[in-house]
Amino acid sequence: MKKTGAKESKKARRQASFSNDARRCAAIILEVLAGSLKPVDAATALGVCLNRYYQLEDRALGGFVAACEPVPHGRSRSPQKEVDLLKKKCEHLEQESNRFQALARAAQKTVGLNMERLSRMDNNGNGKKRRRRPAVRALKAAEKIRIGLETEKAAEGGNSPAAG
Repeated sequence: MKKTGAKESKKARRQASFSNDARRCAAIILEVLAGSLKPVDAATALGVCLNRYYQLEDRALGGFVAACEPVPHGRSRSPQKEVDLLKKKCEHLEQESNRFQALARAAQKTVGLNMERLSRMDNNGNGKKRRRRPAVRALKAAEKIRIGLETEKAAEGGNSPAAG
């Protein structure tokens, strides 16, 4: 018996959340849909024109259909809660990454590796960083372009009257 009382109280709370005007409008629309009242009389009773009544009826039927949609079971996540959850997960992963980096540094120190020194060494194990040698193809291409420009300038200079 307690369950029926709890259901009635939920129902009473749900109905109490609507205004008297909204309930009156819903009752009149239901009377029109049932056929006991004409739309013109309903519009007069609500104090609106006939077009506005049809708009209210359409809106009410849309709400009725929306209320008939199946509701997913369980707790649903709001977008804000989803964002908060992802931020928390990101912070956790950052902490875990920092922890693993510290463990890797400690392991390197234990073994005797110095990553800074190793990054400065070249392939031969020397302490100097190897200089990058320019690509031979690039140098040859640059030389061809320079020669081409010089020959064009020379050709222009030989044909112009100011050069002679």
